[in-house]
Amino acid sequence: MLVFVTTNPFSERDPQYINSRHFTLAVPTNVTSELILYAKSLLTEIYRPSFIYKKAGVIITEIVPD
Repeated sequence: MLVFVTTNPFSERDPQYINSRHFTLAVPTNVTSELILYAKSLLTEIYRPSFIYKKAGVIITEIVPD
């Protein structure tokens, strides 16, 4: 799982910030509430309230069958 945030790279008046964090789950899961907990935890590590964000996202990789 990868969580990322970025400000507008084309804005000359706003400060710039880009960051991301990744996490590898020990055991695969399809429980949405569990995935949300992991994503929120990663987001709290990189979120800075003083910036105006343009984009944020969560990317799930290495998906395996049930």
